[in-house]
Amino acid sequence: MGEEAIRFIIGCVILGLEELHERQIVYNDLKPENVLVFEDGYVKLSDFGLSRDLKQTNQERMRVGTRMYFAPEIVMGTECTKKVDIWALGVLTY
Repeated sequence: MGEEAIRFIIGCVILGLEELHERQIVYNDLKPENVLVFEDGYVKLSDFGLSRDLKQTNQERMRVGTRMYFAPEIVMGTECTKKVDIWALGVLTY
């Protein structure tokens, strides 16, 4: 897979996270296994079992997800916000 294709995939993931964050949803389980790439190159996020609706739960302490992608807030047990998805995006991109 070339660099251009990877940029496109990451761009699609960013758009998906933006949509979720606009709806006040934390995805909280971003990892390669949950990024489905279709034949046309477009991406869909899957497995919303660990997602949290911030409208209902506010900024809660979450200790769920895949450890490799845990943001520092999750490790330290402090309040988690949409920023945990941004951290996981950086790990995924790297």
